[in-house]
Formats: sequence, structure tokens, C-alpha cells
Amino acid sequence: MLPSLLMLMPASLVLGTIALLLFIKAIRGGWFEDVEGPKYRMLDDDPDETPEIPQQQLQQIRQDRLDQKQNRNSKQNHTPEDNNAK
Repeated sequence: MLPSLLMLMPASLVLGTIALLLFIKAIRGGWFEDVEGPKYRMLDDDPDETPEIPQQQLQQIRQDRLDQKQNRNSKQNHTPEDNNAK
């Protein structure tokens, strides 16, 4: 039991010292200065950040919208009375 204590005590002291040094470095580096900012920053709308859509995909979207509009127009022009006349 004594040899394991002689190994584990220095190992825990070394790991604790490393953790303390990393914590001090984080404080000095300003990692904890603005803890409230990120939750409000996500609510800001930045008009400059628009997603980049490839040109081919953009043309496909426009074509799909045009097709949908034409389908709606053809359905509106087609009434149930037209079915009875045929």
C-alpha cells in the first residue's frame, strides 16, 4: 500500500498543479470576461452574413418556384364545371 501512495500522491500533485496553471492562464487570457455576451450575440441579425448559395442551386430554386406558380394557376383556371362539360 505504501508504494502505491508514493506513486499516486506526486501524480495527483502534478495534475493539480497543471490544472491550476491552466486555470490561471485562462483568467489572464480573458476567457471569462464576457460570459453573458454569447447568448445575446446569437440574437443579433447581421445582414452582411447571408448564406452563399451556388448559382446552379439558385437557378433550380427559381425554376421550382416558377413551376409551382404555373401549377397553381392551371389548377385555379380548371373548375369542376369543366369536368362536367367533357
